[in-house]
Amino acid sequence: MNWRLERSASRARLAIFVSRYGHCLYDMLARWESGEWAVEIPLIISNHNDLEPVARRHGIRFEHVPVTAATRADAERAQLELLGEAGVNLVVLARYMQIVSPGFIEALVAT
Repeated sequence: MNWRLERSASRARLAIFVSRYGHCLYDMLARWESGEWAVEIPLIISNHNDLEPVARRHGIRFEHVPVTAATRADAERAQLELLGEAGVNLVVLARYMQIVSPGFIEALVAT
């Protein structure tokens, strides 16, 4: 395992990946809104549309990227592009019910 500890004067730009279950998303948004988490949340990505109204109520961009075994590589490319566009530097899988590929993780770590 490799790790590092850094002090930062800037807030992390966090993207949240979710599927259909919203309890983790609601918890994270409550912590963000209360100021407990000093982050920016510019983007929520999901493989389902179910939680789009939650994102909309919080003024957060929501992107639906469907994922199947056959489309996983294309979906991950689209997700990485969205993360880059939003300037995201931290991703949280909040009950995201998909297995992400090693290549996806490597691409995240490389940025």
